[in-house]
Amino acid sequence: MYYPFINYGRHHKSSEGEVMAAQELTVVGKLVASRKFWLSVVAVLNTVLFTAFPEFPDALWESINEILLFLIGMIAAGDVAEKLVALKK
Repeated sequence: MYYPFINYGRHHKSSEGEVMAAQELTVVGKLVASRKFWLSVVAVLNTVLFTAFPEFPDALWESINEILLFLIGMIAAGDVAEKLVALKK
């Protein structure tokens, strides 16, 4: 199925398989470029690391998670603000 409002990386209608492949590349590209995605990956790795090595102080683990959560929230708030400004134009 082809949706004209989705950027497939092409300007012409293609077969369904080609469109799906282009859509997946676009989604993966956006994901890799996302700051929120990489901060979330770091947060998950942080949680796994501190779970695997319980001798680290809990205060350190909690403070790193709080910083990452704050950064993700601020980036999300900035993205929302950009979209709201774009909607007003």
